[in-house]
Amino acid sequence: MGSGPALAIAGLLVAMVARKHREGSLTLLGLSGPAFAALIFGLIYVMEWGPDKAATPVLLLSACYAVFLFSSLAMLQITARRSAVPPREAELS
Repeated sequence: MGSGPALAIAGLLVAMVARKHREGSLTLLGLSGPAFAALIFGLIYVMEWGPDKAATPVLLLSACYAVFLFSSLAMLQITARRSAVPPREAELS
């Protein structure tokens, strides 16, 4: 409980740093933090959940968000490594 504001602030910081370095994909991932926190807040508000009723859905949604976030970061890392490796065509000729 109370982790939404921390996630939103951390995401905004990531987005600001990523934007400064012109990293569009990381900027979007950073902005997903505040968006996710707002989604959870809105869901709790609309469904009128108390802490007991919100615990399981918020935990499941948070787990899905974590899987999305870490798999997206892994894909960005793989893409960055592939683009940093020089082509081998020069070695073959």
